[in-house]
Order: sequence, then C-alpha cells, then structure tokens
Amino acid sequence: MTGYGQGCVELPGLKVTAELRSVNNRYTDLRFRLPPEVASIEPELRRRVLGRVRRGRVDIAIKSEMLEDQGAAPRANLNRNLTRELLQAGQVLQEEFGLSGTLDIGAVLSTPGILKSEAAMIGPDDAAWQAVHRALEEALEALDLDRRREGGRLGEQILDRVSAMQGLAGRA
Repeated sequence: MTGYGQGCVELPGLKVTAELRSVNNRYTDLRFRLPPEVASIEPELRRRVLGRVRRGRVDIAIKSEMLEDQGAAPRANLNRNLTRELLQAGQVLQEEFGLSGTLDIGAVLSTPGILKSEAAMIGPDDAAWQAVHRALEEALEALDLDRRREGGRLGEQILDRVSAMQGLAGRA
C-alpha cells in the first residue's frame, strides 16, 4: 500500500522529525536518509520498521534540528583524526603523484565530518536517542493508519467491481 506518516518530537534544544513514505512493492525494501548523528542506530531503526511493515518500498527520513532558543549553544569540535588523515593524504598526493598545490584552512574546514557538533551526537543513553525512537513510532502509526485507509478504499472499489460483474453475469 502507498502511504505517508510523520512523527515529530521536541526536546529542549532539539527537534527530531521522522517521515515515512511507502509505495507498493512485492517485497520489503527500506531506504534510509539519516543525519550523521543518527546513522549509528540504523540497524535498530530498521528492526523497528520491519516489525510493522511487511511489504512495500519505504523511504525513511530522520531529521534532527538543533533549536537555538535554549541557553547553551552547541560547540563545534574539530575531528583531529580526520584532519591528520586529510593532511597526510595531501602529502601523499604531492610526494607520490607529483601534484602541486596546498591545502588551505577553507578546504580543510569544508571537508565533511571535520567539525562535529557536541550536542548533535546521539548516544544510547541520551534523551535524543529516545526522541528518535518516539518520532519513528509516531510516523509508523501514521503510516499504518494511512495504509489502512487506502486499503479500505481499494476494498470498496473491488466490491463495487465485483457487484458490477455479478450484474453483468446475471444479465448475460
């Protein structure tokens, strides 16, 4: 069945939204779009969705948004290991491959994952972890309701067609 479901949970300083879109498919096919701070819990999210959805292609999008109206602003931390690896890769490119040029601070800072927000990282003991699960559960409930509604409409259409065929068969 096709369907849509959305769940949203707000905590102090954080808003988590889960959106599910499903289309008909003979098999179960789950596709996730997750922010980096949630990616580590994808297997758990997958288990929860598979516990409720048996068929169809389901696109699952989780969004987390830091809210600024709370006193402490999230701090950005430098990913030192990634920075070292990036600089070493630059050296290898120069020494082994004879490429010229330099890495400037703008290039380094624009590398995905170089800066991590302390407040954005979600761990199993965090309230944010629970917020993701609650938002997903709300979205699954809404998706289930939407799919049942569509199934009911399809059932009515099928019964109307059966009735029409019975009328035609009776006249024949």
